[in-house]
Amino acid sequence: MKITKAIIALLCIALCLIGFSGCEKTTVGKDEIQETPSTEQKEDTTEGSMLEGFQFSLVWSCYGDSSYDSESGKLIKSKIQENPEDYITVCHLADSQKKQIYDLIQDLDITSYPDKYNPHDDSLMTCPPMTLILSVKTNSFEKTVAANDIAIEFNASNGKGQKFLDTCQAIINILTETDEWKALPEIKRAFC
Repeated sequence: MKITKAIIALLCIALCLIGFSGCEKTTVGKDEIQETPSTEQKEDTTEGSMLEGFQFSLVWSCYGDSSYDSESGKLIKSKIQENPEDYITVCHLADSQKKQIYDLIQDLDITSYPDKYNPHDDSLMTCPPMTLILSVKTNSFEKTVAANDIAIEFNASNGKGQKFLDTCQAIINILTETDEWKALPEIKRAFC
């Protein structure tokens, strides 16, 4: 009799595990839980459909001198040069680059940041200051985090600030490694 109860208990546990293996819990907000497909189910989704509707833009450098907008492909190396039109081009990222940026932003959890943000201690300032404005848009979601007039420093004294700076720096590195960026003239006049 004891063996039968043990077998029934094991079968119940196995059935529960099988029933729940198709989903994993993901924290969405502070107290909100959302069920999302497991990794096995996510693999069925093509990269193109996963990124469908995903657009981002990033403004960076002193006074926001450089920028990129994935929707238009507009890449600006510098707006303050003598002939600023020479420092503008169109750059459509490869799917692998866009996926890499998508993953970086998803890992950042951009919804947890306020619209106006300083990743540094408020007492840390540099002259000139730096601007980082990261915007994300999908078919159902839009969010912008603007870090205006912050210290030109990619080391924060807190983990959340460091994550934001690291994410922006990683995106900047992807953009500045493109052939389109490298083909633009060297910056002759810069604030920083």
